[in-house]
Parts: sequence; C-alpha cells; structure tokens
Amino acid sequence: MARKPQWRTRDDARASAEGWALFHCDGATDERAARVVDGKPYGDRPIELQRDDAADYFAEDCHAWQWVARRAADGNKLAARALAYLAEFSPAERDAIREATGY
Repeated sequence: MARKPQWRTRDDARASAEGWALFHCDGATDERAARVVDGKPYGDRPIELQRDDAADYFAEDCHAWQWVARRAADGNKLAARALAYLAEFSPAERDAIREATGY
C-alpha cells in the first residue's frame, strides 16, 4: 500500500523561506461556499498553496504556483512533495495549479 504524502513542520519552514506555504483553509459548510474569491469557488480547497505574505517574495499567489511547479518539474523534492500533498488532500487546488502552470 502506498504511503500518503506528508507535509511536516520543517517542510513548512523551508517553503516559507522561499516565499510560499501550504495554508489550511476553513471548510465549505457555510454561506461563503457559494462565493467566488480570486476566480475560485470559496471553500472547495481545504489546503491552498499561496504566497507567504510576510516573506513578500511574490506579488500574487499565481507567481508562487509558477515557482513551485517549475521547481517540482526540475526535480526539487520539497516542491514535488507539496504538489503530491495537494493532490491527495486538496485535489481542486492541485488541478488549478496544473491548469495554470502546465505541471
């Protein structure tokens, strides 16, 4: 049986040092679920890859998506682990990143 991907505290720290992170978002169980925020249905993604606002490396989340996808395509294990984690636990977010970046 294949192991589920993990995202550890040290992964979070390394990602943050690069200006991005995986953020846990609140669920789609309330009235916010019907809204669209930044072109995405709010609440369909329990985990999102976003720019780390405190790091101020990327102007928009989509720039962080591009960075992580490019690094994963180049063999970076942290970036690949982040995308695998999203595929398992937040597939709508992973699909959106794949659609936007081609990876």
